[in-house]
Amino acid sequence: MFAASHELAFSYENRPNSEVDTAYVAGRPVRQVVRLTRIDVLYQGAVLRRYELAYEPALAITGRSRLASVRECGAGGTECLAPTVFEWQNATAGLGNESGLAATVVNAGYLAESHLWNTADINGDGRSDYVWAGGTSLASATIRYRLGLAGGGFGPEVDTSIACPNGIGVPFDRNGDGRDDLLTIPAARIWTIVPGTDGGLGCPGHDRSPGADADGRLSRPRSQRRRSRRHRLVRTPGFLQQQPGRAGPIRTCRRRILRGTCDPLRAIGSGRVRDGTGGHVPGRPGQRIDLDGDGTEELLMNEEYTIARISAREYATEFFDGSFYGGVLFDFNGDGCTDYAYKHYTNRLRVRIGGCGLPWSGPELQGPVWTEAAILSALDWNGDGRDDLLLRSATNWRIALSAGDSLPAIADTGIPHGGAEAAVAADANGDGLRDLVTRAGGQFRLRLRSGVKPDLMLAATDGFGVAARYTYQPLTAAGIHVRGTSAIYPEQDMQTAATWSQSSMSRTAAARVPCRPASIGTKACASICWDAAC
Repeated sequence: MFAASHELAFSYENRPNSEVDTAYVAGRPVRQVVRLTRIDVLYQGAVLRRYELAYEPALAITGRSRLASVRECGAGGTECLAPTVFEWQNATAGLGNESGLAATVVNAGYLAESHLWNTADINGDGRSDYVWAGGTSLASATIRYRLGLAGGGFGPEVDTSIACPNGIGVPFDRNGDGRDDLLTIPAARIWTIVPGTDGGLGCPGHDRSPGADADGRLSRPRSQRRRSRRHRLVRTPGFLQQQPGRAGPIRTCRRRILRGTCDPLRAIGSGRVRDGTGGHVPGRPGQRIDLDGDGTEELLMNEEYTIARISAREYATEFFDGSFYGGVLFDFNGDGCTDYAYKHYTNRLRVRIGGCGLPWSGPELQGPVWTEAAILSALDWNGDGRDDLLLRSATNWRIALSAGDSLPAIADTGIPHGGAEAAVAADANGDGLRDLVTRAGGQFRLRLRSGVKPDLMLAATDGFGVAARYTYQPLTAAGIHVRGTSAIYPEQDMQTAATWSQSSMSRTAAARVPCRPASIGTKACASICWDAAC
């Protein structure tokens, strides 16, 4: 066997203690304690090229160690070009000023706040919209909404005239078209879909998209109609529920369409909802619940004393040693697998790491002491890609930042909550950052996320003064992207808040590029320049 003539050698250094990146990947702790500092290209054991990497002296606000420069050196690593330096876009922690919008939301103490109002992207434009049960009482309440606009504003109130005596239901994207629909329970106690459309909410049962039969029946795919499930969805006022241990097909419901109206639908088949005992479906609108990290969505069902974890292939039950009321789903460590945080009966916050598997496999991390309200919210406060915990104290919002493997001490944000009972993370202006929405004093209150998307490269400038500069905008910005209309199912025309980049080149004042060191490769100085008159 012949020895290789060329090799690549990598050199590392220890990160400063404050820069150690810690997270759980596939349910196991991973600590990145070193960083790359040099790459050598070797020929017959001798250095042919060397690339030296340097980093910013301070950790970014997101907790990342960012590359500051790369320098290329020739044979032996002695003769070097001036380094190429990098500039980065910085995050700003926290939220902006509060703006309010009046809304008459019905009062119903037995329904959770999320069933009286919520945010959802019902028209699929990449911006969150307000949806609520409006009126003086639940008996006469109707579903109403305001569409999100560019800049974080909202359009006029629209009353759909759709009765919602059991609340607005659960927002979810039923057919993958990028528009959130509502799964509701009208007075007839029959599961009803209120579809999201380009113009807002449509009429119940008028959906003709794939997944709805020609007569408006909302049913499972034919290949799955005979398949039994141990868990069946049932209902108690305002909540989705589950009855374990009952095997049987999920029944479909035929509905007669009253064309051209939004009148209640009349059931002509089975599918009436029964009462039961249990909890609700946790998760904020637009949140992808992925328990095993395979990219497909799963379902969690709050059963009051346990949580059912359900996928298309299997199910499992997650047990607790006490109440987990007020818990929240979030991505604590940025591994793409859903985790769960709650207040333990010992008055400590606890985080259950998802484990990237359907059955929960732990671990459960013990957080700081918390003796106030048990209702938790998830919000990426510092833009590091990990969800943090937003907590409601007596007067202000407090934050517990995720360190990837622990929750440090709880900090006061200095932002008053104004008596809000709950908070929702939403993208009101379509910039790809999560904003904070609350309800108090007859108003929806919005605080936009401060700053811009972090750690995107702004410029790279080489030693000769030649620079590439980058600007960024979300796809929701005017003139960037317009959603098409020609896609055929299962393909969909989509509008998201993904980031769009544009680059430009520039250089310093007219000057000839200096000769490269002989060890890197020589050319006549006159032939390595930017000016035609060189």
